[in-house]
Amino acid sequence: MCILCPIRATGFSNFSSIQQWEKQWTDSKYTFPATRNTPKLCAAVSGIFANCAVSRRNRACNRAGWDEAVTNIIRHAYSSDHRQKLTVQCSILDDRLEIVLQDSGTAANIETMKSRDLTNVRPGGLGMHFINTTMDIVDYQSNGTAGNQLTRQNICQKTGIQMLNIEITNQDSAAIVVISGEVDLYSSPKVRESLLALTKKEQPAIVINLQDVGYMDSSGLATLIEGMQSSAKYGGKFLLTNLQEGVLEVFQLSQLDKVFKIYDSPETALKDI
Repeated sequence: MCILCPIRATGFSNFSSIQQWEKQWTDSKYTFPATRNTPKLCAAVSGIFANCAVSRRNRACNRAGWDEAVTNIIRHAYSSDHRQKLTVQCSILDDRLEIVLQDSGTAANIETMKSRDLTNVRPGGLGMHFINTTMDIVDYQSNGTAGNQLTRQNICQKTGIQMLNIEITNQDSAAIVVISGEVDLYSSPKVRESLLALTKKEQPAIVINLQDVGYMDSSGLATLIEGMQSSAKYGGKFLLTNLQEGVLEVFQLSQLDKVFKIYDSPETALKDI
């Protein structure tokens, strides 16, 4: 599956939240002032990677590379003229994320765009290193007179990253919800949407299989609490299974292991329905 982004130009200032930026950005192509929105843009980049279950460490690295790409355009293509504009587009492909960044500034000399020797310790010069090492594929294009395009791809299968995925199957009166990936601030809205869709139709039993969830923060916990409470309103059962050690520790730290019904496997949970 490839989500191709239709072309639309707008200002990010119309968006009320980072999450809204992420949702809109992955559906469109945006042109905006180079500097004013850079912090929010970088946060949105991090959020998009989080939605694809990229680890927190890799999110930080990719955000650093993205920030350097924007900084280089402002400094070199636009000669530090912050009034100039950038165009950005994100495509979510089957096995990768692709981000395309375009400017209309001075054409770059592609041959000279190389990472410096890291043994030569000095201020500056690390931007190209960050850009070239934080993504699997980096492609530069210049039209020779004005304007440049940077295409960056992160290949999820190559780096062992598992895209955030939610699968729901039915077994008798139970809905088995299998979640894969990290559940945090950026990805938990997707989990919430799936769970509340089940409770809205008063699903008698909901079994959450967390075997492939390697990380969960307080936002993920809040999402599960909301699902459990929503289910309890109509007398439904809300059961958790297959918690990895790190995730189970989060539940124990918050004492939620005493609140939720937690089982070793979906099969064991189904016997208790």
